[in-house]
Amino acid sequence: MKISVFIAMHDELQIIFERYKEMLPEKRERKKKIKKIKSIELKHVSFSYGYTRPLFDHFQLKIERSLFIQGKTGSGKSTLLKLIMNQLQPTKGEIVINGINLQELDLNSYYSHIKYLNKTPVFYKESLRTNMIFDRLFLEDKMIELLHYFMLDDLVNGLDLKLDEQGGFLSSGQGQLVMIIRALLSEPDVLILDEAFSNIDQERLQLLINYLNFQKIIVIIVSHQINMMNCQFDCVIIDSGKIVGEEDYGNRFST
Repeated sequence: MKISVFIAMHDELQIIFERYKEMLPEKRERKKKIKKIKSIELKHVSFSYGYTRPLFDHFQLKIERSLFIQGKTGSGKSTLLKLIMNQLQPTKGEIVINGINLQELDLNSYYSHIKYLNKTPVFYKESLRTNMIFDRLFLEDKMIELLHYFMLDDLVNGLDLKLDEQGGFLSSGQGQLVMIIRALLSEPDVLILDEAFSNIDQERLQLLINYLNFQKIIVIIVSHQINMMNCQFDCVIIDSGKIVGEEDYGNRFST
């Protein structure tokens, strides 16, 4: 009798345990973290918007140093950057960071190493100082140094003035520079500038390029202003989702 009861109880517990396992959430795969972005590679990447003709078809590109991307409107430049930022996912192929598929990476870790800026600055309803360094007061000296470097001395006296979501008292060019300074203060491994200095005057733009030339980071620039490319950047020309021209490191685009 005791043996029969024990067997019956064991069977019941086994059934309960199996049902309990079915109720447990699936174990999440642990994502990988990175310490430093050294390379970004697109391997046979295909992508299309909806059911349209693919914008990229087996596209391949490896980025290991600063890069200037040129191409006419609609050629795929901004889409390429969105793929790198994981805002869009390839329909085929893979994007590899340091040899690891982007989909296997912890995105919080990834985004802490890469910064993306477009032509529209984003501000918080806080002071100019808070918008640039948040609560990292140890960065204030570096922030002021960069404001002086970019000839924005008048903003040093306005650090406590409050901004709105459009930037308040900042001009469009000042707003773009403030966003670039904020990104530089975070010391990213990769800085992506997608038409992010379209309203910056030529003198300050040259200061920016000179500054970026001496930073040990990968800078990816999309811009129609090819006359500013007098720096040591690799250059590619994209047309209809394909690379149609390349310039080696140190060469310059001509008209």
